[in-house]
Amino acid sequence: MQAWIYNIEEYKKWLHDVELKVIPHQKGIHSFEVFAVKGSADGTVPYQIIEEIVADSWEKWNEVSASPAMKHVVESWGNY
Repeated sequence: MQAWIYNIEEYKKWLHDVELKVIPHQKGIHSFEVFAVKGSADGTVPYQIIEEIVADSWEKWNEVSASPAMKHVVESWGNY
């Protein structure tokens, strides 16, 4: 699952309106943190945002990813 971020303000709105209401509350998810990337040692910044999701296991994450709630998260990105 990957969504390209073209506008950081759109991402922040989507994060608060959609993603934060779903991911942290899924069974088997222990934490969900979002980090803004400000720079790097060599001056290149290939990413604006990094999301860290800690789950019980890879299998549990796959189960969560296939849920109707997560389908809504992925499909809603195009609306922002």
